Amino acid sequence: MEFPQNRLKKADNSYQYNLVSVGVIIGQIKTPFETNGRSFFMSTSIKNDIQVLLDQTVEQLNGLKNGFSREINGLSELKNRLLEGRFHLAVLGQFKRGKSTLLNALLGEAVLPTAVIPLTAIPTFIQASQKLSARVLFEDEKSPAEFMTSDSNELVDFLSKYVAETNNPANQLNVQQVEVFHTAKILCHGVVLIDTPGIGSTFKHNTEATLNFLPQCDAAMFLVSADPPITEVEIEFLKQVRQKVPRLFFILNKVDYLTELEKEEILTFIKKVISEQIV
Repeated sequence: MEFPQNRLKKADNSYQYNLVSVGVIIGQIKTPFETNGRSFFMSTSIKNDIQVLLDQTVEQLNGLKNGFSREINGLSELKNRLLEGRFHLAVLGQFKRGKSTLLNALLGEAVLPTAVIPLTAIPTFIQASQKLSARVLFEDEKSPAEFMTSDSNELVDFLSKYVAETNNPANQLNVQQVEVFHTAKILCHGVVLIDTPGIGSTFKHNTEATLNFLPQCDAAMFLVSADPPITEVEIEFLKQVRQKVPRLFFILNKVDYLTELEKEEILTFIKKVISEQIV
C-alpha cells in the first residue's frame, strides 16, 4: 500500500505516523483504481449496463411480497456510488490498533474521536468538501443532525456525542452512520475513507456491525501492530473479510517502537501467518 509520503506528521508533531505495508494483497478490485491522481476508471457502457441491472433488480425486489428494504437500500447506495464515482476505502482492525489515529494522520488533523474504551458500532464516512462539517443519520425517521465548524476540536466534540460508548451506550440514539466532510487532498477524486468499529472488544456487536458493513467497501486497509503482531481474533475476522472485500491491504502500525531487526522479524511472521491461514 503506497502513500504520498512514508511519514505523516502535523507541524506540532502531535500526528506522526510511520506506515509500513506488509505487501500482501488478497483478491482483486473489479474496477481498476488508479493511484496516480486519477479516480478509478470504468467505461461508460459498462457503467450504464450495471445501472440498468441494478434498476431491474430493485424493481423485482419491490414486486415481492416479503420486505427487502435493506437489500433495496443497499442496491440504491451502490447505484449512487457508481454514478458519483465514489471509491469506498475502509480502515479495519482490532480495538486499540489505531484506526482513528491513522485516519486523523491521513487527514492532517484530529477530526475523529479516539478513546481508551471501545467506540460504538457506527461507521464514519469521510469524504471531500471545501468546508469542515458533519452529518449524523439515524435509523428512524428522525431528521439528520448537522454541524459545521472551522475548528476540528469542536467537530471531535460533536462526533463524540454519537460515536462514543460513554455518550451513546449500545447506540441508544439509533445512529445509522456518521458522515464527515473534510478538505484533505487524499479525499480528492472520489475517495471516501471509512472508520469502522473495532473488532475484538467486549462489545460483540462492533465486530458484527463491521462484517455486515463490508459489502459496501471497494477495498480495505487492515491495521496490525507489534503488540502482539496478529491475534487469533484477527485471523478469524480476516477469514470472513476475505469473502466480502475485493482487495485488502495490511499496514504495520507503531513501528517507531521497533528496531529494524524487530520490524523485519514481525513482517516475516505476519506474512507467514497470512499466507498459511488466510490466503
